[in-house]
Order: sequence, then C-alpha cells, then structure tokens
Amino acid sequence: MEPDTDRVPTDLDQDGAFVPDDCDDREPNVFPGADEIWDGQDNDCDGYVDGQGTFVGQHTLMATAIVEGETRRTSVLCDVTFTRATVVIGFTIACDVPTDDELAIQLLGEELNITPDDNVAIDGEWNGLASVQSVAPWQATGSGTASWSDDMSQLVLTSALQSSSLRLSGSGVLVRED
Repeated sequence: MEPDTDRVPTDLDQDGAFVPDDCDDREPNVFPGADEIWDGQDNDCDGYVDGQGTFVGQHTLMATAIVEGETRRTSVLCDVTFTRATVVIGFTIACDVPTDDELAIQLLGEELNITPDDNVAIDGEWNGLASVQSVAPWQATGSGTASWSDDMSQLVLTSALQSSSLRLSGSGVLVRED
C-alpha cells in the first residue's frame, strides 16, 4: 500500500519498477536503471530518448600543411555545442585561433567553424559531410563522425578535412548538459 492512500503500487509490465518511477509501465525494457538502447524509447527513464539533448565540450583540431617546402603542424582547442532532437543532429565546432599563434592564423584564419551538411543520426552514430569555413576567407567540405557512449550521456565527435594544401583532423568528447 502507498502511504496515506488505499492504492496498491502498480507494476503492470512486471519489470520491478513501480509507477510513477517507471516512465512506461507497459514496456518491461523501460525502467529506471535500464540500459539505454537506440530504439526510440527512453529505456532508463532519464528524460532522454536515444542520445537526445545538448552536448558540450572541446574539440582538439590538428592542422598540417606544407609551408615553404616544410611540413608544419599546429593545433587549436575549439568549443563545441552539439544537439540531437529526434533523428536530426546539429553542431558547431567554433575555433577562435589564438592571435599569438602565427602558423595557426596562417593556416586556419582567426576563426574557423565546422558545421554538419548531413544531419541524420541513426543507430547511435552519425557519419556525414561537414562544412569547414574560415574567416580567412576560404571554405571546404570535410567529414565527421559522432558516436554515443553506451549510456548515451557522452559522445565522441571527430572531424577531418584533406585538401591539396591543408589537412585537418580533430576529436573531442562531449558531455550532455542536464
């Protein structure tokens, strides 16, 4: 019996979780603490379905180019905001290049942004094309991937661009904001 009432707690799906903690008492695979799987349901009752939400973090972007016959490398740390609603994703990798890094300014410009061209994530992953745009001014098409952790509270975002004059590769772990 529930305190102060005559009602008996219900567990229709027999998963061991009772209403109101069980967010779907018709599904035995949905209850607090269940493993989250990519199936269109909030399996663990945390309020998020299949990696939905806003994820933030940093993305380390490595740049390599041949400058005056020498291979030159530099890296910058970029801020990322990544969102997923239903199957659609969106993100911006925003790189404010340090003004004291002459090579980075030469290769990337003062600001560089990477955004997705393809925006559909399925089965716990996104693989697609991304726009790389500098205020230098130049732009190119690169690629990227996003893979969610098993509990879908984090994701790894990678980016890449390979052109005749510049190669970029980056990655970062993003954490869902609550």
